[in-house]
Amino acid sequence: MEPGRQPAPPAPNRDTMPTVVVIEEDSAMRTLICEWLLGEGYAVRALPAQGASSSADADLVIVDVP
Repeated sequence: MEPGRQPAPPAPNRDTMPTVVVIEEDSAMRTLICEWLLGEGYAVRALPAQGASSSADADLVIVDVP
């Protein structure tokens, strides 16, 4: 490792990462948000705004509010 460079953080553990529900009407935006979150190791569920229901088992819900 080069001097002054810090080691990379450990890879996220999917068993301990929070579950995020993304409720977004625009499918492209929903996909993009989910890809970002999945890339960071979060467990993600995506729902269109029309079919969204209660997400009691989610740690975080991201909702598109018009």
